[in-house]
Amino acid sequence: MALVLADRVKETTTTTGTGTYTLAGAQTGFESFSAVGDGNTTYYCCTDGTDFEVGIGTYTASGTTLARTTILQSSNSDAAVNWTSGTRDIFVTQPAEKAVFLNADGDIEFDNSHRIKLTSDSTDAVLDIAGGGPNFIRFRPDSGFSNTADGVDILYRTTPNDLLIERSENANTIAEFGGDDGHVKLLYNGSDRIETTSSGTTVTGNITVTGTVDGRDVAADGSKLDGIESGATADQTKADIDALGIDAATLDSLDSTQFLRSDAADSFSQQIDGTTIELAGGVTYDPPGSSGSDTATDVGLALQSGQRIVLGYDGYIRTIVDAQWGQPLEIGQSDTGAFANTEIYGGSQGVKLFYNTSTKLQTTADGAEILSTDDGAGNEPILSLYRHSASPADQDHAGTIQFNFQNDADEKVLGGRIYSEVDDVTDGSEDAAIKIAGLRGGSEQEYLELAFGLVQITGDSLFLPSGKTILFEGSTNDANETTLTVADPTADRTITLPDATGTVITTGNLDDLSNFDYGLITGGVTVSNDYGAIT
Repeated sequence: MALVLADRVKETTTTTGTGTYTLAGAQTGFESFSAVGDGNTTYYCCTDGTDFEVGIGTYTASGTTLARTTILQSSNSDAAVNWTSGTRDIFVTQPAEKAVFLNADGDIEFDNSHRIKLTSDSTDAVLDIAGGGPNFIRFRPDSGFSNTADGVDILYRTTPNDLLIERSENANTIAEFGGDDGHVKLLYNGSDRIETTSSGTTVTGNITVTGTVDGRDVAADGSKLDGIESGATADQTKADIDALGIDAATLDSLDSTQFLRSDAADSFSQQIDGTTIELAGGVTYDPPGSSGSDTATDVGLALQSGQRIVLGYDGYIRTIVDAQWGQPLEIGQSDTGAFANTEIYGGSQGVKLFYNTSTKLQTTADGAEILSTDDGAGNEPILSLYRHSASPADQDHAGTIQFNFQNDADEKVLGGRIYSEVDDVTDGSEDAAIKIAGLRGGSEQEYLELAFGLVQITGDSLFLPSGKTILFEGSTNDANETTLTVADPTADRTITLPDATGTVITTGNLDDLSNFDYGLITGGVTVSNDYGAIT
């Protein structure tokens, strides 16, 4: 079905009501609606000289009728006119609201709800231009497309203010233009491939060149560069690199699959200012004198005995990595000739950390050691834990040493710890405690606290095993001490000290009973001692 306009088509009709018009034949000098074609639509006007109706009608040859498909304008408030008896004229016309014309500025205007469509047949538009969100130009194949989504769209979007070329069917972006920075981007199956940036062009993926670039055969040059990439089978000497004419700028442009090697016979150096060299492996490298068991694989940068990598800036301190066969890997400072701040050994020799060439920490088969070479009366070696808090407060912990073990459920368990707790952070009157805690019945139990000039037993009791005693030095630090011990008990005993102040009376010290209170003796009790009876 197509919309058809035909010249000088005019008939009469006597149809009443609001139903389909029955056509009564062409008037003199005019054609009938058969010029429109069976099943097609056309613009029509029906009027009796008083009332009128303008719309889109569908012509049917059988019965010679014109259905009122759409009412555009009418004397009945733009609804179908309810005709009474009488004869009316009905003819093909061009409605004003369907006309394309130049406005006062000489432009053709469409509102946002309408499009410009160019068609090759009655199926659909080959070129479709639309506005009003989204704004797009759609190109479809001139034949053979199966649905209205076939084709390619040029789409303008306001955020981020750019122009896209998309596949109509799945909105898969092919190219992107504009944006606030004016970039251009080309994509493949939704993935970025080429993009212009503020510093140049970014290419994602590989570049295949079959011809020349700026007069140079890139393929041939690439085969030369293969001589220094990871697939190389021979050492690349300085002469090999020089033969290729590779300067610092070219060296910096090598991708991550390429690397440079040097050998003891003809080593080379390449100074690169302000750039980065990426090194990657991919070859097998046998060190000199190797038996094959120590063959290095996937080598990125191979150093021979005595060679090193030096990193520095403007003559200041340089960090050196020195790889020598059979020797530790050393990392340190070389600006003053002093070296070896760190040594890393292979096998079982561990790691050493230095301070001013003196070993301070080293790993061993049993763990780690902190060492000191001080031959005086100093406190070294020192393990210093420093809580450098921006807002110190009472009850902060100043540091903790933890002891962990593994239980029979393969879990890491905190078995005990020694820690320091700050009781007072006031300048000049600071107090801090040392506490020792262990694990008891699955829960932490605090056992000992050193604080406020006291040693406090915070566990259930102080237990001295067999043969142990308590010694008191007394007020004079000499060879005489008082030992507190107990006879071997035959049962659990309890000694209760009275709530009183005074001297404890012991055997051999009965002559000190000068303050004995005789009033405490009642009922004629007699107390005997070495001096007689007291009644």
